[in-house]
Amino acid sequence: MFWQGYKNSHFQASSISQFTLSRTECPFFGDTVPESVKYFLYDMKDAHFYGKKLKNKGDQELNWIEYACEFIGTAIHVSFGLAGIFLVSQMNIGDITKFFIIGCFFATGLLVVIYSPIGKRSGGHLNPAVTTAFWLNGLMTGLDTLWYIIAQFAGAVFGAWVAFIIFPWQTFYTTLTLPAMEYPLLISLFIEFTIIFVLIMTIFSFVSSDRSGRFTGIAAACYVVLITVLFATISGASMNLARTFGTAAILMRFDYLLLYFTASVLGAFAAYYLFSKATKGAKPVCSKLCHKTEGPCLFKCTCEYSHITKIQSTMPNMNNSGLKSCNDPLLTGEESLPWN
Repeated sequence: MFWQGYKNSHFQASSISQFTLSRTECPFFGDTVPESVKYFLYDMKDAHFYGKKLKNKGDQELNWIEYACEFIGTAIHVSFGLAGIFLVSQMNIGDITKFFIIGCFFATGLLVVIYSPIGKRSGGHLNPAVTTAFWLNGLMTGLDTLWYIIAQFAGAVFGAWVAFIIFPWQTFYTTLTLPAMEYPLLISLFIEFTIIFVLIMTIFSFVSSDRSGRFTGIAAACYVVLITVLFATISGASMNLARTFGTAAILMRFDYLLLYFTASVLGAFAAYYLFSKATKGAKPVCSKLCHKTEGPCLFKCTCEYSHITKIQSTMPNMNNSGLKSCNDPLLTGEESLPWN
C-alpha cells in the first residue's frame, strides 16, 4: 500500500497540489478537516519539490538556485579572506597578529554568508569536504553534491579573480596556500587531515542539537580563526580545498594541491565514519549551518521544513504559515502512524 514503509524511514513530507483525498482515504487528519483537501503526502527521499509537480517519484530536479547560492557564497567568503591578506601585506606586524587578522576576515565572510538568505537557502557549506560529509551521511543526492562542489570551486575562482582586480597587489603569490618547507610534507598532510576532520565533527555535533544548532556558523568561524593562527605557518591552514584552488587556478600554481585534496577527502570520510560509530548510525539532524530555516530545502534531514499546500490550521502539528512542524511524527519517525 502507499502508506506502508514510512514509520522507520527518514520521511519527508511535501505537497503536490491538484490532488484530493477524502477523510476516509486519509485517516490521519480525522474529522476536523474539510472533506476536500488539496493535500498529498509524497515520499521525498529521492526527489524534491519546489512548487512544481515532479513527473515521477524517482525524478530529481536540478536545484539551480541552491547551486547559485553556493557559488555566490563561496565567492564572497574567498573575497573577504583575500581582502584580509592584502591588508596585512601592507602592514609591518608579527605573524600571530597577521594571521589573526586574516582568520578574522575569512571568518567574517563565512558568517555573512551562512546567516544571510544565501546561506539559509543552500545551507552555507562553501566547502567541498563539508558537502561530501553530508552526502556520505545520505543527506544529499549524488547529483546535488556534484553540483554543489562544482559551484564551490567556480565560486572560489571567481572570488579570487574579483579580489585580484580590486586590490593593487604587489605580488599575487602571497595569496597561495602552501606548506612550510622546513616541515616534512607528511606533517602538513596530517595537520590538514586533522583540521578537516575536527571541522566536520564540530559541524555535525552542533547541527544535531537544538540548543547549539543556531550557533554552528559561529563555531565554524571561530574555528577558522584559531586554525589560521595555529597552523598557517606550518601547513598553510587550507581548511577549504575550493578556497585553495581559487587562487591556484588563476595563478596556475598547483604545486601542493594534491596534498590538500587528499587531506580534504580523508578528513571527510574519517569524520563521517567516527560520527556514525559514535552515534550508532545516527545522521546529523540538520544539513544547514544556519540550522532549521524555513523555506525550500533539498536536504533529506529530519528537521526539514517542507512546503505543503496551505490548509486550515486545524491540522495537527501545522503552523499558521502552512509549513510542516519539525516535531511532526511524519518527519521524525518517532511515533507510530495511525494507519499502521
